[in-house]
Amino acid sequence: MLDTDCLEVGWPMIDLLTEWIQSHYKMEELPPGTGDLILQIFNIVLKRIAFPEWCEIDIDPDDRQEDYQKFRELFKILFKNISLIKPVRDLFLERIRQEIGSIQIGTTSVRRAEASLLIIIELH
Repeated sequence: MLDTDCLEVGWPMIDLLTEWIQSHYKMEELPPGTGDLILQIFNIVLKRIAFPEWCEIDIDPDDRQEDYQKFRELFKILFKNISLIKPVRDLFLERIRQEIGSIQIGTTSVRRAEASLLIIIELH
């Protein structure tokens, strides 16, 4: 349900997951399977931070694109929240290294490359 272009579905899921992820900040260890679930959520966040094909990056946005921009901001918040969970931090950073390492100049889409670089900026 999180991996959707339908803002009416994805928006409430982000709100719910943000609260759930925040509940794991101070845990030194996660319950079994929770780290894997958080990393699956992170992979969806990486995918959804990239602008979808229907968004025109170089023109003035219409209402749908402005709504997606707000949706994207929520994914950035979710990303930052995931980055604060200590037990998955090393796997989180390794996944970011993989994402950045997979960018091939000239073949990787601009949308995906922009999203990969954005996550580095968001860590600061």
